[in-house]
Amino acid sequence: PVTLIPDLRAVWTARKASVVVLDVRRLDEHEAGHIVGTTLHIDVLQPSFDSIAVKSIKPESTVALYCRSGNRSKRAASILASKGYRVIELATGYNGWVQAGR
Repeated sequence: PVTLIPDLRAVWTARKASVVVLDVRRLDEHEAGHIVGTTLHIDVLQPSFDSIAVKSIKPESTVALYCRSGNRSKRAASILASKGYRVIELATGYNGWVQAGR
């Protein structure tokens, strides 16, 4: 299942559980800036995204993911949900996060 949320701050309070915060943007975007607390970066546009994700993320983990504006994260959310992960998606992406002053 995929849960769409407007703000990842709720995820920080759930960090006691197994939550992986995943940036699915390109490497240059990630290096230019990312949400503090991001635990993993995998470019969703890489053909090997799903195999890297499965190797890097425990099956029992909840994955909180984001991209730039919310489009690529939908693709990543679909892939990860099909693999059985519980997925939380940041609705407005990194841009919305920055514009909100977080």
